[in-house]
Amino acid sequence: MVDGESIVSLMLDRELLQSVFQSAKIEIELPASLDDTPIVINKPTMLGQMWGTDLDDLNSMQGERPRSKQRGKRPAHSNHEAPQLMFVQMPTPHLEYPDDLDLATVGVAGLQLLGMPKIEAIALGSTIDWENTMILPIPIGEDIDATEISISGNSGVVMTMSDNDHVTIIWATGEMTYMLVGKYDTETLISLAESVD
Repeated sequence: MVDGESIVSLMLDRELLQSVFQSAKIEIELPASLDDTPIVINKPTMLGQMWGTDLDDLNSMQGERPRSKQRGKRPAHSNHEAPQLMFVQMPTPHLEYPDDLDLATVGVAGLQLLGMPKIEAIALGSTIDWENTMILPIPIGEDIDATEISISGNSGVVMTMSDNDHVTIIWATGEMTYMLVGKYDTETLISLAESVD
């Protein structure tokens, strides 16, 4: 799967966002510069690969109709019960924002807003280069355990959810951001991640 480059420009409603944080009892003061300065996200082309799935599943994820006329039948080589694995890679995204906006503080507040306890949000937030790393949209809550790890000397995070058997690993080098998701144990996924050049 290939997802092309995109540039998104966001104008935030600072007062509304500030009130949301206050309602959630999260202490943060957003700068007035957000009222007239956009946040620009430049996301490079992303490449994703999947194993252990069939064409119908893949096409439905991409919003396409399957090429096969036998929509309900799986290819003979497909094993629906096989362990599934997804690998995503892309050049590290670039973010433009007001000079007086503290991205780390906003990032930690955002993790809390998604349900992560403050202490854990601070610990996870300290491992993230908020200016150059896009956190992929994985839900965070009480049923998700996030742990800092090292992948070939690079900071990363491993996430497990209590309600399913998938493990997610996200890590970044100076130039690339990677994600592995699969029905494997954490040690196996870490080994796979460390094999990426």
